[in-house]
Amino acid sequence: SGIVLLSERSIKPQDVIEVGETFGVVESLGLRYTSITTQEGKEFLIPNEKLMTDTVINWSFSNKRVRVHKELRIDYTSDLEEAINIVIDAAKATERVISWPQPVCLVKDFTDECIVLEVRFWIIDPENGTANVGSNILREVWKRFTENGMSVPLRRKELFIEPESALKVEISRPKRAQAATKTDTPQQLATDGDTDATDAPETD
Repeated sequence: SGIVLLSERSIKPQDVIEVGETFGVVESLGLRYTSITTQEGKEFLIPNEKLMTDTVINWSFSNKRVRVHKELRIDYTSDLEEAINIVIDAAKATERVISWPQPVCLVKDFTDECIVLEVRFWIIDPENGTANVGSNILREVWKRFTENGMSVPLRRKELFIEPESALKVEISRPKRAQAATKTDTPQQLATDGDTDATDAPETD
């Protein structure tokens, strides 16, 4: 499989490829494994058989020009056209974003909470990463939004609390004294009264 990759040159050293969760630069191709180094400095040895059977994204097969998407949200109180212009200008001002094709900003969706925008821009050095340049654009957008009095929406959560059920109140009453029987003694009759009042003191 390594010979096939070398002969077809579909993957070659210094290519930027993505295989599953692995994204990095091809360092070398062997007969059994291909060495890929990620931005974190980790080196992965990918079996060539996996490269032959799995889907492989080669970010630099014919050229290194890559389009990147980044999503952001604005509040409904914001001026939509102004927000779009700010996002485009922020992308143009960000390092590594090329001038042609120019960055664009599209309206992607209207949700209950906000307007969803998507900025699309091009870079020519994917080996240096795509997430970091997207982060830089968002930072520039935030800075310009703040300068122009615009804000991003906050997520809202609504809580519905059901009223508690009525409490049941039970009133306990003292039990009535049982009727005297023939077997009751005078002492028992004296203690089986209707109330808890104490006996009056004996007097002379």
